[in-house]
Amino acid sequence: MRGLHKDSVLGKCSFCSDKIVEGSDHLVSKHAKVTYGKWLCGRCLISMKDVVDEVSQDWKQEHKVLNKTARKNGFKINISTGKLEVVE
Repeated sequence: MRGLHKDSVLGKCSFCSDKIVEGSDHLVSKHAKVTYGKWLCGRCLISMKDVVDEVSQDWKQEHKVLNKTARKNGFKINISTGKLEVVE
């Protein structure tokens, strides 16, 4: 089986078009991830942190309200699937 050589270009970031290079210690390549078939470089991922944290907090608050409403009506939210289940 053939492997990738060091300094091979794996792709480009979908947002900033920076090259993602195999074996690089640069922040762009070192923390790059593939999400939904698109490359995201480390710099873009770090720049999204504040927004993701904010959305996560809002989601937790909304989840608490939904859970309280569901329990009042005889249901509970299954955490692993996100589906409503009848409370027995």
